[in-house]
Amino acid sequence: MIVWKVKVYGRNFISDFGANLKNIVGGRLKTYEKMLDKAVSEATQELYEEHPNVKNIKMQITEFQNASIAVAVYGERD
Repeated sequence: MIVWKVKVYGRNFISDFGANLKNIVGGRLKTYEKMLDKAVSEATQELYEEHPNVKNIKMQITEFQNASIAVAVYGERD
């Protein structure tokens, strides 16, 4: 049986504006890194809480119209 957990986060205007400026000059987009870290962490933690014996964990990250991201964490359980 496949089990999963999905988290969707939207970027806010202020951090998005700052990231767009950073894109012009180059460098790390720490605001986006933090958003992805949070989404991955929460989805993984909730998956393990609901299905402690899950195995073969995989992850997919999808961007929606340059405004939000979805993180899907999934795996198998008996």
